[in-house]
Amino acid sequence: MRTLIVGGEYVEIGSDCYVPERCWRMVQIFSDCFAEPVFARRKVVSSDHALFSSRLPPDAALSPVAPSAHRPPWQLALPDLDWNRAWYERMISEVDAVYCRFPSWEGMRLFELALEQNKIVLASIHGDWAGVYRHLAQGASFPRNWLYRRLSRISDQSMLRVAQTTRVLFCVGEQLYEQYGTSARAAVNFANYLHRESDLREREDTCGAPPYRILFVGQTESRKGVEYLVRAAAKLRDSGTQIEVSIVGSGEEQPALSRLADSLGLGRAVRFHGYVPFGRELLDLYGESDLFVLPAVAGEGLPKVIVEAMSQGLPVIATDVGSSRFAIEQSGAGLLVPPGDEAALAEAMQRLITDTSTRRGLIRAGLDYAARMTLDHQRRLVANALAEHVPELL
Repeated sequence: MRTLIVGGEYVEIGSDCYVPERCWRMVQIFSDCFAEPVFARRKVVSSDHALFSSRLPPDAALSPVAPSAHRPPWQLALPDLDWNRAWYERMISEVDAVYCRFPSWEGMRLFELALEQNKIVLASIHGDWAGVYRHLAQGASFPRNWLYRRLSRISDQSMLRVAQTTRVLFCVGEQLYEQYGTSARAAVNFANYLHRESDLREREDTCGAPPYRILFVGQTESRKGVEYLVRAAAKLRDSGTQIEVSIVGSGEEQPALSRLADSLGLGRAVRFHGYVPFGRELLDLYGESDLFVLPAVAGEGLPKVIVEAMSQGLPVIATDVGSSRFAIEQSGAGLLVPPGDEAALAEAMQRLITDTSTRRGLIRAGLDYAARMTLDHQRRLVANALAEHVPELL
């Protein structure tokens, strides 16, 4: 049986198709289970070959999403427009099941058409778009605040609709499981961890000598709260603590973050690495650092970078957003701070720099937790759930 896997982008380079490395590895947790996977992805034009670094296997079945089907999110607040329904109907008619990765506006349309055609439908929810829009609505003036509130309601209602109609729902983290999984006929709490046991980096301690190296990995978008990390770093510098901040990731906020660092007098103490795909180079950046900080303010599922940092012997500081609390409390390997609070963030960073006993305890607990939460563990979790609920697709 053929399963259409919806979500993601690709670029053409010569005669080959390339997809983002990290996203592709996450998709493979599911696609490797299906007997005949077909990948529905949207073609884009990009010169960022570091981002689109994984070549699709020559025998991978690719079903491009119609170019006119993609609509900017603001159009969701308006009556439905032409989105090339016929293209999608043909795409779905040629498969037996549809697996959609959310949040995704195109995925929502394919999901509804799959229900209309009585196909088997599966879904996974990886982030909280409703939460992102609620965050954007805060402090926004009319009509933006009205638009964001409406998008938040639409997002929430759409994910509840998915939960109630899918054969089995996979939720990334406890927060999304509680938000949507409890409404599903069958739900699984899982994560997109990509590290293997062989990737674990044993370390007894960090913060041996200044400057202390602080690491962030993720998209440089407003919801990630990187500006609060930069401001917290300035507070540490002003108190006499020598630090360096490495920001690994790309996004629309990077120019503004660079200007902020300059305005606070941090200059070369803040370094932007750009996007680095999961692999040895990224793991080495973790391994060369002293602390890992995830200052997100909205939109998180279960951030895999938290456990990646633990796997490399790094103590973790994270904001209480999404399922970060669950990962920190279950592992006992980090500190939680309120989102959007640079003072609390600076205080937590200073504590881990100076408190050797706490720091070493967090490192040991993190390595133990990461050893139990590997890619192979997640593969078994997903494969067992699919075998139980949709064995005909395997």
